[in-house]
This record gives sequence, structure tokens and C-alpha cells, in this order.
Amino acid sequence: MSDVSRAVFYSCEEVGLSLSLPLLVINDNLFEIKSRFPGADFWNPETQMQPKAEKYKSVLLMAPKQKSETRYLLSLALQQIEENGVLAVAATNDAGGKSLGKILKEFDLEITDVSKHKCRVVWTVKPQEAHADSINQALKQGGLQQRQDGLWSQPGVFSWEELDKGTALILPHVERLSGKGADFGCGIGVIGLKLLENTVIKKLICIDRDIRALQACEKNLTHWKDKIEIRQADLSKPVDLCNLDFIVMNPPFHTGKKETLELGKSFIINASSSLKTSGILLMVANNHLPYEELIGEKFSSHRIVREDKGFKIIEAIK
Repeated sequence: MSDVSRAVFYSCEEVGLSLSLPLLVINDNLFEIKSRFPGADFWNPETQMQPKAEKYKSVLLMAPKQKSETRYLLSLALQQIEENGVLAVAATNDAGGKSLGKILKEFDLEITDVSKHKCRVVWTVKPQEAHADSINQALKQGGLQQRQDGLWSQPGVFSWEELDKGTALILPHVERLSGKGADFGCGIGVIGLKLLENTVIKKLICIDRDIRALQACEKNLTHWKDKIEIRQADLSKPVDLCNLDFIVMNPPFHTGKKETLELGKSFIINASSSLKTSGILLMVANNHLPYEELIGEKFSSHRIVREDKGFKIIEAIK
């Protein structure tokens, strides 16, 4: 059982937190939470559209690490909770838990604050007292917006404020690609922008799990709307594509995380099955992630195009 679930259960059993139905749980799909609250509705903002505008007696928000995203989700929760309902927010201390009390007080809410299992659980029983200006400001700061370079983005999506190092490294190498292809884990569409500047690109399928990133991507690539297809898909599972000329990707990574290494491998396996013979895979990865063995099994040839700043660009031919 996760520490944050244990902290929530402790608050319910020992401190008096009461989460009654109808209950909305935001940003969490842990088995133990679903088991404890079997009648609850669950909403993952990354993969699902916002629930219908109905009122709940209780809302439990498992807060993300990004503070603007937490304030944004808190504001949405405040709009979907009944008067005198219970709004609870929980997080581990190393993922923003220590600041949860401060964030709720920014909304002028009276709170109960519990620290347990290196986590924090904070709740209010008078959500209607939240300051309207604070709600509106949080919705604006956490919603879809243009960042400094003019691209649409949103707090919570990958590298939402600025160009990440891996993408910056791969951009100069996508110019020679042509035909019909896909961007696996497209994010807000930065690689797609570079690709579509080239008139030899006939079609680009932009795939990501994060529905917020896809909404930003569609806005960023609106000039090429006749050439793009926006598709939400979990690339840890097989994807229905075939006969592509090229695939580009910057898969999620974190050195030493086995589950993330496996996700990158799933991207590669999907790329292999989606490309035509002689099709090109161009990917950027952390230097320490050992993808070459799998690529050697799935592709006829491959090479390291560039290594720099802890990253490598791998080109593979089907």
C-alpha cells in the first residue's frame, strides 16, 4: 500500500476525515483507494475529460507535484462540491505535501492538517467559503495557455514551460524525414512543428497518452490541420498502425527506473510493428538507458547519430 493511501486511511480512521458518497477521487487510480471507496467516481485529468458538472458530497484530490496544476485541480474540485461538503487533498511530503496547507489557505479556507507516513492530508468542511478571485486566478494559471515562445501548453504536461534538452537535441535531425509518419509521445507538438515545416511530410499522426498535451498539440499545429491526426493512446500497449515511413519519439525516461525503461521498450516495439520495411525510427534517449539490444532485435540496422548533454540520438532502419 502506498504511503499516501495509508495517510488518507489514517485520517479517516483516527482523525475524523469523513468521505461520503457521492465521492469524486481526482488524480489517483491506486487499487487500495478504489477498494476502500468502491462507489466513488475516479477522474484522471491526464487521460480523461473533466467529469460532468455534477455536485459531490466529498472530493479527494491526490495532489500532483506541480503547484499550479494542484491549484487548478483544487479550483475544479471546488466547483464540483456541495455546500458544506468535504474537500480533502493529499500528497507525499517530497511531492508537495508540505505546502498543501498553505495552498488551501490561499483560498481562504479553514483546514484540518494531518501529517502521517511522510505525507500530508489537508481538508476543509466549508468549501463554499473559498475566495472566488483565488479560484479564477488558479483556473487561469493552471489551464491551457501560451508560454513565452508562443506555444500552447498547460501545467502538468511534459516540459510545459520550455523546450526540454532531449527534444532540442533531436530537432535538427528530423528535417530529412518524409512521407507518412508518427510522433510517439508527441507532447505539445514541438517535434511536429519542425517536421511539418517540411513540405515532403504527407501526414503526421501525433500520439500521446495525455489528453491535455494533445489539446495543446492540436492548437500548436492548427496551420497543418489537414496533414495531422491527433490520437490518444497508451503506448505501453499495442497500437494500431502500419506501413509508416518514419517514427520520431522522445519516450519518457528516468535513469534507474525499471518501469520507465520498460515503457521506452514498448515505444520501440510499437515503432517496429508500425513501420514499413526500410522505414526509419529516430529517437532520443538518456545515454544510460540500454535500448540498443532491443533495437538490434527489431530493426535491420541502427546507429548512434549524436551524443550530447547526457542524451543520444538513435536512428534505426526497419
